[in-house]
Amino acid sequence: MDSELESNLKTTIPELIEQKGWDGFRDEELSLLKKMMAERSKGVVFACGGGIVEIPEARQILCDYTKSGGTVLFVQRDIKKVLAFLDVDKTRPAYSEQIEGVWLKRKPWYRECSNYQYHVQHSEAGARPSVSDDLPRFLALISGSSNNFDSLRQKRHSFFVSLTVPEVGPAVGLMKEVTVGSDAVELRVDLLDDPQDPGGLPSIEYVTEQVALLRSVISVPLIFTVRTKSQAGRFPDDAHAEALNLYRLAIRMGIDFIDLEIQFPDELLREVTENKGYSKIIASHHDPQGRLSWSNGSWIPSSNPATVTHPASCANCISAVTRGLYAISRSVLCPRRPRPLPSPLTHRSPPPCPSSRRQSKEHKISRTFCSIGRSAGIVPMATSGTADRLSTSSTEARMRRS
Repeated sequence: MDSELESNLKTTIPELIEQKGWDGFRDEELSLLKKMMAERSKGVVFACGGGIVEIPEARQILCDYTKSGGTVLFVQRDIKKVLAFLDVDKTRPAYSEQIEGVWLKRKPWYRECSNYQYHVQHSEAGARPSVSDDLPRFLALISGSSNNFDSLRQKRHSFFVSLTVPEVGPAVGLMKEVTVGSDAVELRVDLLDDPQDPGGLPSIEYVTEQVALLRSVISVPLIFTVRTKSQAGRFPDDAHAEALNLYRLAIRMGIDFIDLEIQFPDELLREVTENKGYSKIIASHHDPQGRLSWSNGSWIPSSNPATVTHPASCANCISAVTRGLYAISRSVLCPRRPRPLPSPLTHRSPPPCPSSRRQSKEHKISRTFCSIGRSAGIVPMATSGTADRLSTSSTEARMRRS
């Protein structure tokens, strides 16, 4: 917007403010915004700048644009990084207020006027790919041009690695190893431990940072999961408002897959599904007490609302699950078998938390598939020396079958 204003008015922004003051500058911004919305509302990326939300009429224009199906993207950076940048950028006019106070005043307006947000994650050099790798994937999803789901559906077997850590940072260095051969990564949001409120619910700001950091170091789709206590997670069963806020954040951040527990109130389910944009919903239901029967199909009604269905229960014998078309034994959560839609796995590093101990391990899945002469698609995850063990297992399996 600044460049367009300078081109149209034949002056620089500091000169414009000096001549007309801040009110005159905001009037010119509003006039240009109205012109762009009237003449070029589609097919153009228009960078408004951070000060446009100071104008009430401009905020209303942006809100109306999102309601009509338009995309307003809030690009968020760490405020400390912004302050450091402004300290060295002398082309911008000085504010009459403290910069951090300006940010705190505008922050709710940014969220009010936008329907998506992209958090620019800053970390140590070499620890993450550049924004040029991450941002195109994000833009592809929020614009409807991502083919992640179609690619998964075409695979015979697909897997996602469940990341069950209280903080993403310490696991960043392991992500390359952990995600080899995986089709997606699940972030268990309910297991995040916000340092500002240890043991409490993670704040929106903390979850935003953790999601951004994780997305910056992986190249596969992300699954956003909030698992409640009754569903073998840690999130309070009755914290519906807090859960809804987290789901709203997932939609705003353009998460590929959102795991949505179908036992939540209808109002919550309706809002998430009606406003999910191009994110896909995994309709999830867990039955750790084993109340559902896999032999008589009693789990089927729980799967109907799904875009992608992920029921899970306990089984006490193989025959019951076999009749339900699920392969399971030893009373573990199911279905934990590879299937056309992603199955959850746990990697050996970082060490899994108690919530993931019943999930299959990637190296065990690889070994099992190899033993029956099939590829699981995740054999590269096996450590050195595993090939000999896989060969031995295959021979033993053939002998047992004969």
